[in-house]
Amino acid sequence: MHDGDREWQVPLVVRPQDLHRVRRIVRAHLRLWELNPLVDDSLKIVTELLTNVHRHVDGRAVLILRATTDLLLITVHDNSTVVPKVRQPDWDSSTGRGMWLVDQLSYWWKAEPTKDGKDVQCALRVPAAEDERPTDRQPVGCSA
Repeated sequence: MHDGDREWQVPLVVRPQDLHRVRRIVRAHLRLWELNPLVDDSLKIVTELLTNVHRHVDGRAVLILRATTDLLLITVHDNSTVVPKVRQPDWDSSTGRGMWLVDQLSYWWKAEPTKDGKDVQCALRVPAAEDERPTDRQPVGCSA
């Protein structure tokens, strides 16, 4: 890791009833790391990736968050070698949109085999401080 990089990871047995706790912990880390603009999309991505582990693997996973100067990396490691694919969603179905959503919300994503399964990783761009400031507002006390 480089100076300024932050990382958190946790091994999990994914159960749907526990996802709200995982989301709360992820939200807390992102706020601590001052990545508030990324919270909503990150929570959706984490939920989708962990739901896939619950549905398609044995539920065991490691969730890793890593923040660099430019990117937030979300990685889910599991012990399956089956790589997820993005497919066009069937909007009439109640399932099948997970990786499509991850693809839409991420700057990029990839799935790579590991010696004991795979890593599914996606990145979100960290907004620059100047991108977060409103540009159409006058400072307090100034007149137009």
